[in-house]
Amino acid sequence: RRRKEICRDQFQNMSKHEPSNITDKDIEEACRFCFDVLLSRFCRTPCPLPRFRNGEFPLFVTWNKFDGKGNSNLRGCIGNLSPIGLHDGVKKYAAVSAFEDRRFSPISADEVPMLECSVTFLSNFEEAANYVDWEIGKHGMIINFSDDRGSPLSATYLPYVCSEQGTSEDLNCSVFIVWEQGGEKRSALTA
Repeated sequence: RRRKEICRDQFQNMSKHEPSNITDKDIEEACRFCFDVLLSRFCRTPCPLPRFRNGEFPLFVTWNKFDGKGNSNLRGCIGNLSPIGLHDGVKKYAAVSAFEDRRFSPISADEVPMLECSVTFLSNFEEAANYVDWEIGKHGMIINFSDDRGSPLSATYLPYVCSEQGTSEDLNCSVFIVWEQGGEKRSALTA
């Protein structure tokens, strides 16, 4: 199962790259390549060459696992908000999101048949006017904050995450949910 995903939506003002030359077939091939990366690691064989266009875009690779009851759960999602070469970036983040996402144990070979992969190329970043200046299902969100010791932290939510997770259409509620999943308490958020 491979989800075809391309996000031409808005985030924070960091990039104006438009992946207009990326096709649905490129996205599908990028997802297949992510599975090739996993299988080559498990089988200890060389990874095949990518069969999708190259270019430079910010990107994320997301792994979901089906539970046999029609539900899927996040197993890993990591990417880069700076433009990166697609061939190298997809290969890198397919592995990093599968094996190094600190929120989860590494994906095992036994899980591969139950996995779904999504590759998201980001574009059209823009600075939000305030914390409710976004639309669920259309925009992504990056929240920068500090922990109790003053160490900088951030949470990134891709454009489709809030709607897929059933997050409320109430923007204030959604911001708080994203904020808390990033490790903070509601009382710490200020407008």
